Amino acid sequence: MQLERYQKTRDLRGRAQTETCDSGGFVAFWSDHKYVSARDRDGMEWLLKHGTVLRDIEAGDEGLMRIHQSRLVRRDSVDDLLRIRYRNSVDGFGVARVLGHEYRFSRDHWRKLIRQRLLESASKVQVQMR
Repeated sequence: MQLERYQKTRDLRGRAQTETCDSGGFVAFWSDHKYVSARDRDGMEWLLKHGTVLRDIEAGDEGLMRIHQSRLVRRDSVDDLLRIRYRNSVDGFGVARVLGHEYRFSRDHWRKLIRQRLLESASKVQVQMR
């Protein structure tokens, strides 16, 4: 899928110019209040053009999986899946580690991941205490 991202350099008037790129070059997408950001395979963070929606990116690229309402990660670039538990509780949360950055799962998407058997075995997920 073709996306437009803002260049890191600015023009003579101080405005950021956009450039077209392929969504396959990015490993993670997340949305803030107004914008969608992405991280490429080199670890650089990019701001995507205003009007870009995660739903459209997910529909246009089959290699992505949704881990939260506001986060997508590329399935083949996930290094680790962690289940982090609180010290005195059974509750916790899931984390996908991609290129050294941690992206938190929502509880619903973690359950869907387990149910769909995208993990070979739930026991292979590392558990850490925080």
